[in-house]
Amino acid sequence: MLGGDHGFLGPPKSPGEDFGRGRRRRYAFGEIRLDLTMPDPKEAFEVHGAILDHLRAVESPTDPWFPTSDELMTRDGAGRISYFDGAAIVWRKDLGAFAVQGAIYNKWVRIGGVRSAVGYPVSDEQASTPPTRRSTFEHGVIDWPGHDWRAFAVHGPILAAWQSPQGASLGGVLSDETPAADGSRFSRFEHGLIRWTKATGAVIVP
Repeated sequence: MLGGDHGFLGPPKSPGEDFGRGRRRRYAFGEIRLDLTMPDPKEAFEVHGAILDHLRAVESPTDPWFPTSDELMTRDGAGRISYFDGAAIVWRKDLGAFAVQGAIYNKWVRIGGVRSAVGYPVSDEQASTPPTRRSTFEHGVIDWPGHDWRAFAVHGPILAAWQSPQGASLGGVLSDETPAADGSRFSRFEHGLIRWTKATGAVIVP
């Protein structure tokens, strides 16, 4: 229950209104949105605070995002998250709010979300070089090359080697970090790979 006029959303500022493919009602401190194209179009969800502010910044006026959950605590208890169709907006006090979406969002969820090796997002999705899309996280990046729905995570010493001047010639990433039978780990790139071992650290192999 949201508490009516005395709840955290406050009193309504508008009646319900048509909004994109659904309905919206605005309140003093947030909104409730309903996606009429969903299988159960009677289920509406709230969005408020810093996550709502960021939602308004990233969504298109002609194609607004609709939440598929109320705002929730993140799995590690340190932040807040609202889920959307194929996306999420994540907030932590020391980082702010950022959106993760599409293939990058799917990869981030599969590897553990905020508890993964890359952690919380610290940027929205952006264009990167070579032609790709990238979201930057506390401890790594997830790149989407764009030719299919596979995105790849790079972090730790392998990321540091890739981002070094010597790593620039490798081009785009083509795999997640992968363990080998000998205990090493490697990531494949367009023009080579980076291999890590305890003895050598991360080494570029053209």
